[in-house]
Amino acid sequence: MLAGREIPARKQEKVILDFMRRSLVYASPSVLRALRVWRDALPQNENWSHEQTKAMMLKYEAFVKAMRKDLGVSNWGLAEGDLGRAVNSDWDEYFAGSDPALPPEPDGTSPEEQIRASERERR
Repeated sequence: MLAGREIPARKQEKVILDFMRRSLVYASPSVLRALRVWRDALPQNENWSHEQTKAMMLKYEAFVKAMRKDLGVSNWGLAEGDLGRAVNSDWDEYFAGSDPALPPEPDGTSPEEQIRASERERR
C-alpha cells in the first residue's frame, strides 16, 4: 500500500485505515486470513534481520496472492519470491546464499499452508 511512497506519517495512517475498513467489507475470508497471518508475524523491532525481512516479504506475497485469487487472477506458475522479484530488482542479490524458499513456521507450515489450515478450521 505504501511501497515507494514518500508521504507523511499522518497520511500513511489514513491510507492504512482506509484499506483496513474496505478490506473488512470487501475482502474474502481467505484474504482476511492471509492479512492476519502476515500482520501477526511482523517483528516488533524496527531492525529486522535478513531472515525476518525475507520471511515478512514472503508472507506479504502470500497475502497478495490471496487477493489476486479473489480477483480471479491466476497464481499458477508463480514460484515463491516471484512477486518480490517483480518489485525488487535486487531480490536475488539481497537474499543470495539463503534458501530460496521461506523457512517453515515453528510448527513446520508455510504461510500459505497456515491460511489453508485456518480456512479448514473455520468450515
